[in-house]
Amino acid sequence: MPKTNNGFTKEFLSQIVNLKNSYLLSFATVGLLSHNDVVTILRHDHLKTGGFTFYFSDIASLIQKSKSNGNKDFEILVWEYLMFSSRSLFLYLYEGFKNDNVRYEKVRDFDWFVFLANIRHSLAHGMDGIWNINDHGKPEIFYLRNDDKKKIIIDKKWDETNMKFDQIGGWYTSIDLINFIEKEVNGYISNNT
Repeated sequence: MPKTNNGFTKEFLSQIVNLKNSYLLSFATVGLLSHNDVVTILRHDHLKTGGFTFYFSDIASLIQKSKSNGNKDFEILVWEYLMFSSRSLFLYLYEGFKNDNVRYEKVRDFDWFVFLANIRHSLAHGMDGIWNINDHGKPEIFYLRNDDKKKIIIDKKWDETNMKFDQIGGWYTSIDLINFIEKEVNGYISNNT
């Protein structure tokens, strides 16, 4: 992705809103796939895009098979899908700031951006102990989660502890963070127009 010098624009805010909506859509998708009659619906549905028609019967079979053992495989399927959505969210948020010189210079030392960068790096490069995240101790980098006011602190030292997604507050932290970033970007735009 080439570097730009656009700074905080309405187009950038629109990209963030679209990212947030796509992320929320992934939860709606999981909710819909969890319904009992979804297999029947998918077996008879399809999507046309351009000259290609995609039939959902394979997805119906996948869901039916994953639910056949007490939902254990379905839970894994849902978890992996939501992790895919989270990786995409953090990656594109981070890249949106990092690939613009003006935006990056403005935010690079803010705690919330460093938090975003660390989570993005952990998710992009595998979740095996690169960042130890805890809710006590070191004040270098932190993020205050909105729903329960829990302070999540990142200790940047390697300690060979595997990072679990729940250690960054799970799905709520992702939604809180993108809402916060949307407000920050909107504030930059409002102050500069």
